[in-house]
Amino acid sequence: MPEQTSLQTLFDTLPQTGRVEWIGIRPARGEAMEALDSVAVSPGKGLEGDRFKGRETSKRQVTLIQKEHLHAIASCLHREAIAPEVFRRNIVVSGLNLLALKGKRCRNQ
Repeated sequence: MPEQTSLQTLFDTLPQTGRVEWIGIRPARGEAMEALDSVAVSPGKGLEGDRFKGRETSKRQVTLIQKEHLHAIASCLHREAIAPEVFRRNIVVSGLNLLALKGKRCRNQ
């Protein structure tokens, strides 16, 4: 009988390919999110133009949310959809299980 593989091992070794669906920055406190087609990223600092870029007190440079979660939340609220700006996350992705990627490094291919 083959040895069973844990779910975590599967998550750690299964390649995942996702897609960026939306990018946004918040230039300053109290300002609305700005949707962008693209953005420059500074490793260890964050997104150009975002209010948190380069802050040493911030433990995150970029925040992400799954597009699939936007649909689930909208459904729970009996709404057709919810705009990504409402959640104030920088990047909306689809096709990736972000919980499985916690603590992992991602790269663009």
